Order: sequence, then structure tokens, then C-alpha cells
Amino acid sequence: FVPDGAWPAEFDGGYLFADGNPGRIYFRPKVLPPNPLAVYSNPFVTGVGGVSDIGFVFESTGWSLYYVNSATGEVRSVRPTQTAAPDSDLLHYVPIDPERAYDSRDAGADTGRVRAGTSRLVNLANGQGDHRAALVNLTYIRPQSNGWVVAWQPRTLRPASSNINGQTNQVAANASVVPIDADGNLLLYNSTTAHLVVDVLGFFDIGATPAAGRLTPMDPERAVDTRNPAGVGNDYNESSTTDGTVIQVPLENTFVPTGTSAVALIVTAISPAGPGAGYVVAHPAGSPLPVVSHVNVSGSNDRRANLVIVPLAEGTVELLLHDVQDVVVDVVGTFTGSGATPSSVGQYRLIAPGRAVDTR
Repeated sequence: FVPDGAWPAEFDGGYLFADGNPGRIYFRPKVLPPNPLAVYSNPFVTGVGGVSDIGFVFESTGWSLYYVNSATGEVRSVRPTQTAAPDSDLLHYVPIDPERAYDSRDAGADTGRVRAGTSRLVNLANGQGDHRAALVNLTYIRPQSNGWVVAWQPRTLRPASSNINGQTNQVAANASVVPIDADGNLLLYNSTTAHLVVDVLGFFDIGATPAAGRLTPMDPERAVDTRNPAGVGNDYNESSTTDGTVIQVPLENTFVPTGTSAVALIVTAISPAGPGAGYVVAHPAGSPLPVVSHVNVSGSNDRRANLVIVPLAEGTVELLLHDVQDVVVDVVGTFTGSGATPSSVGQYRLIAPGRAVDTR
């Protein structure tokens, strides 16, 4: 079967098969034409002289079909022509009520641990509309060995980068901005068998010069450190943390200006000494608790930080701690609201991912 999202859309759900002699490879689409024999009229690969084996291999640029010329023993590969996802026009951020788009732990035909060396096409929106990219939180749950996940726009070249890296039997999460295709999908590839969770937190949209959704960076400021008592360098309403603690973090007029639509935070979660995995959920105070997570820890004093962008409807962010002993919140930026003067300053532009530093 052709991995969904790997090649042009007409390949989704179909499969390739070989006629060993005279050496042709054919494509059978998911929906057969009125005359099923028509699939034999246009071979995908021909003139080989014999095919003994075929299979997909994930390479530095994406999925390729490899086959063996049985007449010569030569190994060859083929794939449709693909290009990298293009750079975008200027975009602005649109926060949404966070929701879980994919969880391999749920029951269903396309769930269960994502096997090493396989990919998943994940739908985030009902069509692209004005969306050009999504802010997602990727959670990598207890991989069987050290591994990594890359997320990118379907039907484009795989970028030479990774979005999250995990260690054997650990739990980790990372926020990523990923371009999506015309159907609102992204594509994930997993290097080692693990559970994967995808939470969608917002979108980056095209549009005229916007008022809202433009980033204003700031010198980082620490809003909360629960290792210190409330009132000592903290502006929150708890003096201690236990499992299920809810911490309200007032930000408006203290760390961010009035009219801010969303706030960019670095949230650091600190595990207790026990082995249990934990997580932090961030959401606007007064809103229902979303079924997502923002930071995940693996227990045994594990410490993890992640970028968290939260809508700021009433000026306060609420944090739920589950099996997390302490949390640190640093404010690193704000997004303009609808009352701001329209401008192009602070907009976002997608570029092709590339590895800037690798000390190896």
C-alpha cells in the first residue's frame, strides 16, 4: 500500500503490485475505474525485464518505492516528482479551543502503537480555508528505543529536521508549527515504535493586514515558580501543589497589556520522585478544561519545558497539574488583539525547515 499523504492524492488508499514477468509494476487505486482492467493499461513502472521484490523505504526526502530487477539483480527506486513546501505569505495567529486530533491509544482501525518506520496522515481541520499552518503539540509516549518524529506538509519533500526526540520508555512533548495541505492534513513519520498524540492548539492564517494575531516578543519574565512560596516572586493563588492542583496565573496588566489575544509561555514541569508520568494542561481561566496536554514528564524527578501559547480571554491562565510536583511559567511574548492597529509587524512566515546546528 502507498502510505497516505506520501505521494499525490490519487495514490492514497491504493497499492502497487508487480507482474514479475515481463516486469511491470501497476497501481490499483482505492476506487476502481468502471473497467477494472484499465489499471493494466498504464503501468507505473515498465521495461524492467522482471521484478522479484518491491517495497517502500523512507529516505531523507520521503517515501520511495524500491524494486529488484530479477534479470540483473539490480535494486532500483522510483517516486513521483515532489518539491519542498513553499515559503508562505505573511500569516497571523488564530487561537482555537484546543482539541485532540490524533491519539494512537484510542480504539480504532488506524490506532495502536505507531510502528517504527511508518507514517500517519492526520487531519487537523475541515479543509484548509485561510489556514496555512497549525500550531500542534506532539507527544511521544514510551518509545521502544531512542527515536524521533518529523511532521510536515503532505505530498511535499520531507524536511531535513525533526520535531520531537524521545528516549526509551520516556514521555516527552514538543510544540511545533507545521504547514498543512489543502485538506487540512499534516504527515507524521516515526523512527521507532511508540504511541503518538497530536493536539491542535491554533492556526496561522492568511489575510489582509491584520489587527489581531501578531507576535510581540518581550524579554522573558518569570510569572510563577511553585518551588517558592506564593507571594514571593509569584503572583498566583496556591501555596503548595498536589496532584490535581489548579493554579491561576494572572497576567493581564502585570506581564501583558490589556487587549492581548494570546500569550506565549515557556512552561516547565518538574516530576516528583515517583515513577509515574505526569502532565500540565494550560487554558484560559473560566473556560472548560480541554482534552489536551501541553507539557509531559516521565516521573523520577524528570524536568521538561515546552512552548505554550494560550488564549487570554479574561487575562488569566489556568494550569492543571497531574502527577507534577512543581511548575515554572515564563512569559516570552504576546499576540495582539482585535483592538490593535492593523499592521504587518509581528506576522509569521513559513520557510522550509532546515538544520541550523548539529554538533555531531
